Amino acid sequence: MKFILEGGQMILANSGAYIGEKAKDGSFMDKLNDFSDWIVHGEVELLLKPIGHFLKECASIVWDLFVINLPDIMGYTTIAAGAFIIISSMLGKGSLMKTISWYTAFLILALTILGGV
Repeated sequence: MKFILEGGQMILANSGAYIGEKAKDGSFMDKLNDFSDWIVHGEVELLLKPIGHFLKECASIVWDLFVINLPDIMGYTTIAAGAFIIISSMLGKGSLMKTISWYTAFLILALTILGGV
């Protein structure tokens, strides 16, 4: 639907969306259109809005838990990075820079997230 502002009120614009003519008031097609509008409105109100609200709340809770636990995650990542450096040097495949670069990228990302919250 398209609305336009006319005289301080929003009115439905004539967008030419009808093929032929608009159904006359009280006709069978008008009643059929009203019925389909009622079905769509009920679907939106009874199904889509509650599902959308539920998904929004779930995402909000998961994000809050992630932000709360982010310092602990970064601490464990630091320990894991140190262990990877030690193990790789013991195996003679010392890829120290790769491990440190990944850790630094995660640290910068964590600081950006925590700084934004």
